[in-house]
Amino acid sequence: IRHDEPWDSEWNSQFHDLCPACFKDPRLELAPSEATIGVVVGENTIFRDPGPAKRMPNRTGGFIGGTRMGEVSDGTSNTILTVECKPVCWMDPSGDPTWEEVKKRPPVSRNGMTKIGMADGSVQVIRDSIDQNIWKCLLERNDGEPVSVPFD
Repeated sequence: IRHDEPWDSEWNSQFHDLCPACFKDPRLELAPSEATIGVVVGENTIFRDPGPAKRMPNRTGGFIGGTRMGEVSDGTSNTILTVECKPVCWMDPSGDPTWEEVKKRPPVSRNGMTKIGMADGSVQVIRDSIDQNIWKCLLERNDGEPVSVPFD
């Protein structure tokens, strides 16, 4: 993958059908290029955008800002790393859900539930009717709000 080229350049397009299994829900029938698990990108999330001055030249997406473990002051078991999302090409940077898109509710619901990956590596299931304030606290790595996590 050439990171100095757009994700859909002629060169990078040859990798579209090589989506890593960690970005796919194995229960779903998806095109080889499609991912249904994404990271949430936003200022107080694990994957924050450091702004134009600190981005890699010719940014094409992917991991854009480093977060140290010490910056996850709410604790890794209380901080969301990944969420289920609508199918999108795994290399398309617009496919990662943004903070603004998911701050009110989980982006995808299956039978009233959604799977989330926590920063401690665990995978949890929550109801899509989760209290909006609890959901927001789980998305942020450093809000300092105590959370009683309603995992199912």
